[in-house]
Amino acid sequence: MTAYLTSLATTTTQAQFTEVALPLVRRDTYDSFSNKVYATAKRIATAEQIAYLKAQHQEIRTRSR
Repeated sequence: MTAYLTSLATTTTQAQFTEVALPLVRRDTYDSFSNKVYATAKRIATAEQIAYLKAQHQEIRTRSR
């Protein structure tokens, strides 16, 4: 997951990053956050990508907002 999100962050815009990352974050909530997708995305995304992701994920339960 880390390698995938890293590649995604370096090759996409904030909107494209969020379009792909949000379903992964949503799926991780069903797995009791075992993959830590949101935390990983926040750690490796650009400032613009993470700001956009934070704004778009309001309806998804995460451990870290």
